[in-house]
Amino acid sequence: MPENNLEQTLGMSKKEIIKRLSAVLKGTSNNPENRYVSPEEKIENGMNYNSESNTPENRYEITPKDNLETRLDKKTKEISKRLEEISNYSKNKVVKKISNIFKKFTKSYHNSESNTPENIYEITPEDNLETRLDKMKEQIRKKLDQVAVSMWKNPEYLKKTLSKIDTTIDNMPSGDYNIDFDINITENGTLNVKPNTTLNFSIGKGILCEGTLTAISENKNIKFTSKDIWKNITLEGEKSSASSLQGCIIENGRGNSKHDYMGSGGGILIYNSSPTIRECDIKNNYAHYGGGLNIYGYSSPKIIGNIIENNRAKTGAGIYVDLNDKFKNSEPIILKNSIRKNTSEEGGAGIFCQYNINKNNKLIIEGNKIVNNTATGDIVHIDCENFDFCDNIVRWNKTGKQTIAVFLKYGYGYKSQNSIKFN
Repeated sequence: MPENNLEQTLGMSKKEIIKRLSAVLKGTSNNPENRYVSPEEKIENGMNYNSESNTPENRYEITPKDNLETRLDKKTKEISKRLEEISNYSKNKVVKKISNIFKKFTKSYHNSESNTPENIYEITPEDNLETRLDKMKEQIRKKLDQVAVSMWKNPEYLKKTLSKIDTTIDNMPSGDYNIDFDINITENGTLNVKPNTTLNFSIGKGILCEGTLTAISENKNIKFTSKDIWKNITLEGEKSSASSLQGCIIENGRGNSKHDYMGSGGGILIYNSSPTIRECDIKNNYAHYGGGLNIYGYSSPKIIGNIIENNRAKTGAGIYVDLNDKFKNSEPIILKNSIRKNTSEEGGAGIFCQYNINKNNKLIIEGNKIVNNTATGDIVHIDCENFDFCDNIVRWNKTGKQTIAVFLKYGYGYKSQNSIKFN
């Protein structure tokens, strides 16, 4: 373009044009290219001006002598450097945002010593990132537990969840629960009762388990009870054989009338099942057959180390066993239990077993203390063809006239090292 045409187009003299261009190159112009840019804005906008000049050429330290290839190399290196700076800056922004989120989330959980977020989680300056996250997770877990307790205390939720269990329930928090409905555990269901839990049943209610019931504690702080008269715990069917009660208290039950009109198993009824009952207190229960426990049908349970006391029944106040000839290959084990202070209207205040015509069934009774029981008949009545009765102590029991403390079917079973005195 001719010089005079440029001057006419811009409305400036040649001298003025040169002056304006010089100002742009030296960074003294008000042009947006030359405005001050903060370091943060440079990174966010993908810029990396150096301290000498804000002109695009000097961003890459390009000189007038550089050829095209050299200029491209410098630009490539500078762009790589800029991307790294942007990445680091983004990480710092993420960390800062996460920190702010935690501060907002924990406003209502300040402790009494300090309101700073670190002290909410008991975080110390020495804690590394992993330790801080672990402490945060623990506090959040405690808060979720509090929410779960509140949810389970809702009677409608409790009934909806436990009245028919066909899946695994292992998240019921420890606590006291009033149960005014029957708990039904189906063949596909599992209920895990945690330590420090009391299930207080309303009159006539109880547990029917055809699946798995697990209640295990070390300090006997799981309790199945009632202020009135509840049914019992019924473990029925082969799939309930996986059930385990350990360190529980089962009290004040009145038996399940499903299999007997007067009620069977004041505390526990085991029907065609082989669960484990260990180190429990089974007390103050009543039933027609089996005040404490009733073992019936095709069943091979393990009854080990329990205290079975103050139970009442017409027959078999402590434990009643019915191995009928219809049921084959049953082998109940009654081992190292304390069976005491039970009362039968008829016989078997301690243990009563009858029938067992089929020799494939066997009853094992070993190492039990059967003391201070009362019956109008005998204290231990074993009318079976195949049994082991060994190392038991049977003492200080009260029997009716013309009865004996221990009746073992003559000519059958194995008897050894029993102490039967003062009855």
